[in-house]
Amino acid sequence: AKQILRLMDALEDNDDVQKAYSNFDIPDEVMERGEYL
Repeated sequence: AKQILRLMDALEDNDDVQKAYSNFDIPDEVMERGEYL
């Protein structure tokens, strides 16, 4: 989860990228525990 969220942040921050789509599912338990940080 940590790597995919970091990648999405990097793509969204990149001025050359106009749109970034994703199709991943991170379980709520992982998000609640903060394992994505």
